[in-house]
Amino acid sequence: MSELEDQKNLLEVRDLRMHFTRRSGMFRRHSTTVRAVDGVSFDMSEGETLGLVGESGCGKTSVGRSLIRTYAPTGGQVNYRRSDGDQVDLATLPGKALRPYRRELRMIFQDPFSSLNPRMTVRDIIAEPLRNNRTAHRRKVDEKVVDLLQIVGLRADYLDRYPHAFSGGERQRIVIARALSLDPRLVIADEAVSALDVSVRAQILELLVDLQADHGLTYLFISHDLAVVRYMCDRVAVMYVGKIVEIGQTGTVYSRPRHPYTRALLDSVPEPDPTRRNLLTQEPLRGEVADPSDPPAGCSFNPRCPFAEEICRREEPELRTLDDGTQAACHFAEELNLASPGGRAGAERPMR
Repeated sequence: MSELEDQKNLLEVRDLRMHFTRRSGMFRRHSTTVRAVDGVSFDMSEGETLGLVGESGCGKTSVGRSLIRTYAPTGGQVNYRRSDGDQVDLATLPGKALRPYRRELRMIFQDPFSSLNPRMTVRDIIAEPLRNNRTAHRRKVDEKVVDLLQIVGLRADYLDRYPHAFSGGERQRIVIARALSLDPRLVIADEAVSALDVSVRAQILELLVDLQADHGLTYLFISHDLAVVRYMCDRVAVMYVGKIVEIGQTGTVYSRPRHPYTRALLDSVPEPDPTRRNLLTQEPLRGEVADPSDPPAGCSFNPRCPFAEEICRREEPELRTLDDGTQAACHFAEELNLASPGGRAGAERPMR
């Protein structure tokens, strides 16, 4: 990567790890290590939207919470480029030193019903970050809150209402207004529309797109909904058992996946056009997701992969760059043709 390209990166994540200790047995004496995030690396350019997708439990949310230091990472680097061009590693900063960066990295949580305090009014919910960070004079706080409500499409007369008085879509707009209150540069949206009705979901997505254009936001968009990710994201990263197995431009990954797990995810999306896909003949992905506390040797996906060979069970593949710029962690990424649903066209097992 050239120095000029490097200057565009707002965030550079290197070998990020987030391990949890799980205790069980009598008196909780037995402990195991859950590798929720196990060596994740990626870059984010300023103003882009990167999608992070995968099955439940793959580590998507743990990545997001590690970036904003809700979780203290077990290891790795989270290099954040400040507005003056200097970089700082958020993964190693102590609590007090993190305070100014918490203003610039904000999170939109999945459930708008549980992420709002039911005992606080809309005024207090949105104003709380402003007061805690002392970014606005007391008399200016209400003006700022009204402006934020208008930005997300809510009326000023909602100020003194409580969360129970709002629909799910309106609550999520309040959550977004709170996230925007400190003028962030990077917003992590963790399943931001998954709890909403389909019609409301479209409105919130449009709002997020408009806010990005108006405020120059950078999004890490965490979701299991591949259709939403295709609409929202410039690039997409696919996670499986704590690791990124593929990352690339959204259009390229969707039209020509290079990892069998990515193909399996795409095959799982129902498509209403009967001329393009016969859903009854789609072969489901077999087996269970690997246990992050005891992943299989070699490639974590090898017990479920129809193309796995001995090398897959013995050696873990590295995430490497391919001819189209996509990165994939598969020993046979160059040889498999996974462009068709089910990977049938030319996706024969390589001979060794």
